Amino acid sequence: MSDTLRSFLADRDEPCPNCGYNLRGLRGAVCPECKLELSLSLQVTPYRQGLYTATLLGMTAGASFCLLWCGVLGYGRLDRLSYHASELLVLAGCGLVLATVVGLLVLWRARFLRQPLYLQWMFVMLAGISLVVAVTMVIDTL
Repeated sequence: MSDTLRSFLADRDEPCPNCGYNLRGLRGAVCPECKLELSLSLQVTPYRQGLYTATLLGMTAGASFCLLWCGVLGYGRLDRLSYHASELLVLAGCGLVLATVVGLLVLWRARFLRQPLYLQWMFVMLAGISLVVAVTMVIDTL
């Protein structure tokens, strides 16, 4: 057994790839449960760009709806501005928050792609929810 495999398993709870047996502190190069010959190797995991793109597009669309509608409500309607002041503040706030999230997603792209798949899907769902909320808020101000 190589020393690298032994030192790797010394303080880690790693399952056997075949049977799932916990290999922590293993002394040999064979799984005691299923007798699989073990070796330490590097594996490259491909990044999933689709979920990142869906999250980015959903958040960008939500921010765009909010901020563009603020311009539509505010531009040329100064007589109705006091009537829509609270809606303008909420829309502008939501648009700025979503725009900040989009900026952070762009900056932290590699961090997003390293997250487990269920967390990436959670971000996609949040992007969809933010888009639906933004469109609903715009429709409510009509």
